[in-house]
Amino acid sequence: MNLANLKPVITALLGQGSSTSNLTIGSTDMFLVAANNARRNAELLHNFELTRVEGTLSIDGSTGASLDDVVFENTNPVATVTGTLSPDATGTYTQQGTYQGYPLYGRIQEFFLRYSNTNGRWVLSDTSDGWDDSTNHWIKTSDLTNPVGTYTANGTNTGTATIAVTETVSLKEVVAFSRTLSSGLRIPVPFASISGAIERDRVIEESTGFYVGQVRFPSDADILARNGYMTVAQRGRRVYIRPQQSVSAEPIDLIVEGYRWLPEYTAAMVSDTNAAAQDFFLQYGTTYMQWAIVCELNYMLKNFVPRTEGNLSPPEQAREDAWRRLLLWDSYMVDSHTNRTT
Repeated sequence: MNLANLKPVITALLGQGSSTSNLTIGSTDMFLVAANNARRNAELLHNFELTRVEGTLSIDGSTGASLDDVVFENTNPVATVTGTLSPDATGTYTQQGTYQGYPLYGRIQEFFLRYSNTNGRWVLSDTSDGWDDSTNHWIKTSDLTNPVGTYTANGTNTGTATIAVTETVSLKEVVAFSRTLSSGLRIPVPFASISGAIERDRVIEESTGFYVGQVRFPSDADILARNGYMTVAQRGRRVYIRPQQSVSAEPIDLIVEGYRWLPEYTAAMVSDTNAAAQDFFLQYGTTYMQWAIVCELNYMLKNFVPRTEGNLSPPEQAREDAWRRLLLWDSYMVDSHTNRTT
């Protein structure tokens, strides 16, 4: 289920019939606000396996690095098509994989946005018109290898399509750091809070009587390679190399394993009736999202009022039951049937 399909369900459950106008206050869509709140509250309570990500981060030896600068892999960007188009190809396109070495975006198997080797540029077209040999399409006329921009109509298609791609991903929590050696072997790197890293340095120095060569007389190789007892330490949204190498700002490239925040729902998603489920919450956690949104909007519409004869109390228990089922599903997603020899 997508947001556009969920909104009338919420409207009906709140006793508003088929009219969604009561869910809008001024210019603010309270359904959109409640949907974002419901999902963000769930993300605050649990790290879902489908939000696990891997990325790379270059950490300066002196000033550290911000976790906002992590470059992620495979984060499933979303393309949004707008304009007055015929046929109507507007809406939200999710990445369905790759085609000819470039990302392939689709909208419920009706339209595809993809790079065409035949045309040598990005093309938006109805799938019934073929792939590279299509004639009725919108085609990009500049910056040909980048899908973002303006597309002109060809064949029987009309209108100018404008395409934007959302790839913004914010790291929620770090699980581990690792690095790749020159041999290609990936090894873990110790990771701790800044206080834990400082304590580790103190214990090593006290237990060795200050006679560790790496500590007292680091060589150039030690400084540049960060061998020995290097630790990545986190302070707020920044990470640092410990011991801190103030004599060298030579950066070190590390692999980050962690969990991300999902991007916020947008008004375009709410109005796109042709979109696929915009995320796994709407695909697998529909019941939880339904009752969580109802509970929040009930404060405004007051359809469920306790201790009122002939009425029902807010569906908080239904929300909690759906939440527990969603957590149980996620807990069995990874490692539930692993067989170990040790």
